[in-house]
Amino acid sequence: MKKSIQIITMTLAVVITMMLSSCDKDQIISAQLQTYWRGQISQQDFYSRWKLNNSGYYTVFHFTGSMGSRHGSGYEMDYNSRNSNDYYTEHFEYWVKDEVIQLDYDNGTQAEIRNYRLTDTQFEGYIDYYYGSKKESVRFSMTRDDFFNADPFMHGFFLR
Repeated sequence: MKKSIQIITMTLAVVITMMLSSCDKDQIISAQLQTYWRGQISQQDFYSRWKLNNSGYYTVFHFTGSMGSRHGSGYEMDYNSRNSNDYYTEHFEYWVKDEVIQLDYDNGTQAEIRNYRLTDTQFEGYIDYYYGSKKESVRFSMTRDDFFNADPFMHGFFLR
């Protein structure tokens, strides 16, 4: 009897520890997102949005949120690497649900990131932007950039 109680106690301790310390897949994805991701999105997207050729244009996604959460905020910044006055920034709220990253931009645009690969250093895949009833799928390839200097853009020097 004493042995049975010990086994039950140990089993309960393990189960309770797992319940208190485990994160679900969406929480892990949200935690991995929380940094700067810098790279390029497809040339087609730059042309359809701004009638620009994207050679020399880069995109930065910045995600922030509380650890353990599936929700947070951030921004997308598209900029010309040769001219720091030539950029566009749009803020968003994001949610991770069923491994799909949903973005709700301040300008009313909605987007979903699915069919992606996310590691500690790489983030690539497809973003589906929804402009009203129009959907546009865009390929992106980003590298983690913990040292991206957003100061010139975010502290009023170039903020639009």
